Amino acid sequence: MVADEVRKLAERTTKATKEIEFMILSIQKSTEDAVKSMHGTKENVSKGTEVAQKSADAISNINALMGKLKEMITQIAAATEEQSQTSEEISRSSEEIIKSQDNVSSAAKQVTSSSEELSNFAAELIKTVNTYKI
Repeated sequence: MVADEVRKLAERTTKATKEIEFMILSIQKSTEDAVKSMHGTKENVSKGTEVAQKSADAISNINALMGKLKEMITQIAAATEEQSQTSEEISRSSEEIIKSQDNVSSAAKQVTSSSEELSNFAAELIKTVNTYKI
């Protein structure tokens, strides 16, 4: 009977040892999976950090370009204002030239009229002088 109990105890011990071995293998597998998952997560975090840094760099570049663009727009606006002022000056000068042209035209008409009067006067003077010729 003692031998029978020892044999049963040995069987239960063997069975318990196998169960413990299975549990240990299962825990080891879970631990390996967890470590692999952590490595994958670490790589993903590293890649995410790299992408975030690249995004930050791109945003910095965009900000710098926006600053340059703002400066260029300011320069264009100043040049446009200057061109507008120059156009106004040209317009005023053109108006003055037209007025001067009108004055010259009027003066030319007066000169023409005066020339005709002088010509008529000279013709009459020649007639008058010819009447006194001997």
